[in-house]
Amino acid sequence: MAIRLAIEDVISYALEARLAELHVSMPCKVDSYDSEKNTVNLIPLLKRKRRSTKTGATSSSEIKALQNVPVAFMRTSKGWFTLPIAKGDVGMVVFSERSLKDWMSKTKGEVVEPVDEAKHPLDGAWFYPGCYPSKSPIDPTNSSHVVIATSGSSVELHLGEAGLGVNNFVALSKLVLDEMNKIRDALHSHSHQVVLGTCTAGGATGTATTIANPSIPALTEPKAERTKAK
Repeated sequence: MAIRLAIEDVISYALEARLAELHVSMPCKVDSYDSEKNTVNLIPLLKRKRRSTKTGATSSSEIKALQNVPVAFMRTSKGWFTLPIAKGDVGMVVFSERSLKDWMSKTKGEVVEPVDEAKHPLDGAWFYPGCYPSKSPIDPTNSSHVVIATSGSSVELHLGEAGLGVNNFVALSKLVLDEMNKIRDALHSHSHQVVLGTCTAGGATGTATTIANPSIPALTEPKAERTKAK
């Protein structure tokens, strides 16, 4: 049995179908990462929903995997900040006004005229690591200073915490000085007893004398240099 639709419904459903091809942003999961090219293959985490222009019924389907999507790390011409990326990591994909294929083939960020006329297409994607679900928060967060940490490690770098100098390269020199002073104090509090005397054929004679460790002068805060970890 044929289903008759009003003309306004047909137009509305046609517009919906067209808008389904316009992509703005969506969460995606990393399937693989190419660190040399700085690109990822992604699995979209939202299904596409369509409405039939003939019956008005809706249906959903998974969006195909996104290939060779550039990763948008924080970067300028003078420096950058990167994160380790692994399969299963989640982030947000933002889709450009036009396809990025022609623009990405350039090296200096020139103005280009895209050959592909599609708007907000799937091949106009940028991947921003992060944007995890609310059920997977960073625990705990800190509201007073910047924290840099690696999952699985107990070491954290806190920038802006009292006692860390902003003029030091990695803001760790105060911590280094504190630990060095602990070693210095421990050496100062320790001493040894030795027996001083002469050795004769019948045995050794002498008196016990306490010898203190040499005095270690006060330590000064080290200034970190630019060093690349091996």
